[in-house]
Amino acid sequence: MLVYLSLGADQGLLEVIEHRAARGFCVGFAQLRFLIRQAAIVSSNRPVTPTFPDRSFVQRWSKRHSGSITLRKARVLKGFLAEASTAEAVHYYYDNLEATLDSLKLRDRPSQI
Repeated sequence: MLVYLSLGADQGLLEVIEHRAARGFCVGFAQLRFLIRQAAIVSSNRPVTPTFPDRSFVQRWSKRHSGSITLRKARVLKGFLAEASTAEAVHYYYDNLEATLDSLKLRDRPSQI
């Protein structure tokens, strides 16, 4: 069996997905495929084929981590994202952004944002 992802890369992928999910961002199938490919390019001891990962690899990887992540259809998620993107939520985000930029003194240092 070819091993394309090291244990560290595998764990890193889960952390990225969980980080995005905690902030309300889902990872679609194409994005997950891209993330797996980039992790394999960086961590694999073998050359990564142009077609890696294929659909079955992504599905197996997702199933292996079904205790941590779940796959959902994009059309279902679009409804939830639309519900969460209210005017109040957007204003709350930007109000907190302003306060955070001021508290961390980052207004004059955009390269550190």
